[in-house]
Amino acid sequence: MAPAEVVLTENAKGKPMLCAPSNLHFKLSHSGGLTFFAFTLGCEIGIDVEERRPIDNIEDIARRFFSRVE
Repeated sequence: MAPAEVVLTENAKGKPMLCAPSNLHFKLSHSGGLTFFAFTLGCEIGIDVEERRPIDNIEDIARRFFSRVE
């Protein structure tokens, strides 16, 4: 299909998707100056990207959300 024929819509959560039934799936994630695109054929895909930055209270976060083993 020609690029001009591509029509986008959004799912119930506001994520963009192809309007016409298609075997092509894609996701986009961005943070700071980083952007990540992922494309698949025949299955959904999930991605996430986070810009690296210092975290002042990392020990408190670790104690709150992770077990001792983690």
